[in-house]
Amino acid sequence: MSALDTTIGLESFEKSIGRDSFTPFDYEFGGGDDFIIAKEQREEFIAPVFSVAQTSSNKKWSDTRIVLISAVGASGKSWLAERLSYDLKSPIINLGKMKVVASYSLTGMLNKKLGSMSAGEYMYKLQKGEMGLIIDALDEGFQKTTTDGYFDFLDDVIEKIPAEGSMPIILLGRTNAVELAALHIQEREIDFSILKIEPFTIGKAKEFIDKRVNKKKDNESYKSTYKEIRDYIIDTIGCFFKSQSDINDQRKRFIGYAPVLLAISDYIKGVSNYQKEIISLKQSNKRSVSLIIDITERILARDKFEKVDENLLKNITNHRDKAFQDRVLKNVYLPEEQCARVLYMMLGKSYSLSPIDDEDFNIRYKEGINGWIQEHPFLDGRHPANIVFESYVIAKLALTEKYKAEIDEYLCTGYGNSYIFFYIFNELHKEETLDLSLVPYLYSSLNALEAKNYQHSLDLSLDKYLDNGEIILDAEFDDAADEYEKYEYKVKANSDDELKIGAFLSNANIDIPLSVCLSSLKTELTSPIYISCKGLKVSSGEIIVNSQNGNQKTIIETDKIENITGGNLPCIRTFGNNKGLEIFSPNSLSYPYSDYYGASIQTRLNGFTEKERGYYMKMRKTLIMFRSHSKGTLAKCCSKIDSRVGRKNTGKPVLDALLDKHIIYKKDFMYYLDMDAMDEYLGVSFDGIKECVINDKIKDFVSKIFE
Repeated sequence: MSALDTTIGLESFEKSIGRDSFTPFDYEFGGGDDFIIAKEQREEFIAPVFSVAQTSSNKKWSDTRIVLISAVGASGKSWLAERLSYDLKSPIINLGKMKVVASYSLTGMLNKKLGSMSAGEYMYKLQKGEMGLIIDALDEGFQKTTTDGYFDFLDDVIEKIPAEGSMPIILLGRTNAVELAALHIQEREIDFSILKIEPFTIGKAKEFIDKRVNKKKDNESYKSTYKEIRDYIIDTIGCFFKSQSDINDQRKRFIGYAPVLLAISDYIKGVSNYQKEIISLKQSNKRSVSLIIDITERILARDKFEKVDENLLKNITNHRDKAFQDRVLKNVYLPEEQCARVLYMMLGKSYSLSPIDDEDFNIRYKEGINGWIQEHPFLDGRHPANIVFESYVIAKLALTEKYKAEIDEYLCTGYGNSYIFFYIFNELHKEETLDLSLVPYLYSSLNALEAKNYQHSLDLSLDKYLDNGEIILDAEFDDAADEYEKYEYKVKANSDDELKIGAFLSNANIDIPLSVCLSSLKTELTSPIYISCKGLKVSSGEIIVNSQNGNQKTIIETDKIENITGGNLPCIRTFGNNKGLEIFSPNSLSYPYSDYYGASIQTRLNGFTEKERGYYMKMRKTLIMFRSHSKGTLAKCCSKIDSRVGRKNTGKPVLDALLDKHIIYKKDFMYYLDMDAMDEYLGVSFDGIKECVINDKIKDFVSKIFE
């Protein structure tokens, strides 16, 4: 099958399928909503643009014998079917409304609705390409029957396709049902094409919202304020994609996505006073991520209340008492469950958890929901519809224990890294405790933000040991692109846990009593990096140390290094500073790490008394805590320094000495490093402290701390 990069407007589409040669459908037919013909244009309709997703041969799509139109849920397929019916003067068969979808059910319906004589004449004209037929809701038809029944129905349709010429039969449905139909049609050696409804442009998106909101007041002031709130929401959301390299594609796939536009429309519909709302939005400085989450959660709510509740849950519980029905509607298909089912779909796994404890209900529910979830608005087949929905699903479930294994699996195997994940996660889980495994993914997400001349940073250090054996760490993510905003979390871990570093790490300060693992096939370490850990495990076949940014280094302090590469030694490559990697260890190191061995700190402190060693170690740990702040300065929150250093027997005199010599100084709630004072009293740069440079000035400073 070939995929053709082509887009078609609605007018061109209708001409290509032979609209001008169709005879209008003018037969009398019986009532019902399963067989209709549109008599008027829907005012709210916005004409879509199609792309050619697939054809069964190398022909042009317009030369194939049948066309299928594919789209995700809530993207306007039914309205499109109505518009096609009006323009082509052709009837619609809605499989979602049909009672039976099976062998010859199409023929049976036509005979029932039109009578045998008119049905025979109509089917004859279909086969001659002289009249049209639109079949909507393939996905709902598939859910009503078995796979064989669905294929039998398609065979009934195929019998009515002309041998050549126009394409009078159009099939519409959600992605999976359309693809399944295409496979069957191909097996019958019928040339087909699949067209996909594309996201709207920003201009069309605004028109979509305008028509959905359907404002009643016509005065210019009201219109102006309405447009202001509409544009504010779209622009604010659009700004969230401003630093992504594929900005136009990602923004279009989200803002131009029909379910998103429906949610924005519902948001605006709920506003009674546009002027008051726009002032409130601007005064509260409601960030784009908040709006994105609001829109995303409206989509989840719509899929439950307007779709699954009405079309599934009420139907399968109509034989039960009201108390049970209420219980089901209250507890089934909530946002967490929706996200979990979407995650399992993306993993290709079967979801087996039951929302309530009732065997009869769960059997019926499983049969219905398994088909429904395949067409969830968050999905495009088995893939996320866009990076926002993918990030929301992961963030929503990331701290839920029962989905931990699946989240870990997806992050390791299926996740396409996006900076959006970090911000959505932070918005959903402020002040919550993280699992250690999430830290690298959050930092990787933050680093995916393309911000020139900015350095995001990670600071991960010990906070305390708990009586139950758990360790609590402090994680601080610095968002350098957002005026150096800091995001702080507590992180829980066990003593045998490992911090797994993926393919890339930069500008990080990691000082933890745990092992660190370089777990990717290839790991790039971009200086400055400081890692102090219990042990370093290496499964990477190649370690790239990039220290091209001045003389900054990657410093690793560890008791031991263990290769877990299956017997092959890793290759270490350095770029920039040939001495850009230095490894401090009290034990000897094997090749290739021995080439980067630096004498242990304890060895370097020969000649220091035991008390002086303690003061030096505390001073070094204190200064290493400082991170880039603004305008090139190094700073750290006072409370962090005071809690970790200033209250300890050894730490207090060290902190007092540093303050006394103005090596550090306090301003507002921050401590800052004074580089000139550091050079005067310690004789080293900040990098020299990390590299454990020992000189006479340092010896003199440390010896005088306890005088």
